[in-house]
Amino acid sequence: MLSEEKKVNDRRISKLLKHKEAELKNPTSDETMKRIDHNLQIEYKKRDGIIKAINSNSKF
Repeated sequence: MLSEEKKVNDRRISKLLKHKEAELKNPTSDETMKRIDHNLQIEYKKRDGIIKAINSNSKF
């Protein structure tokens, strides 16, 4: 279940990175970039939590 969550999280990060790249090539507003960066940070934190949970489960 955690591995599925990680796959979904990785897809979200990938989509956000593509969106960020497109935004860098054709900027519309600073707010959009701030929102993308904020969402990326949230997804990275979620991924770190998932990885920690996977690692702690494997110890038991």
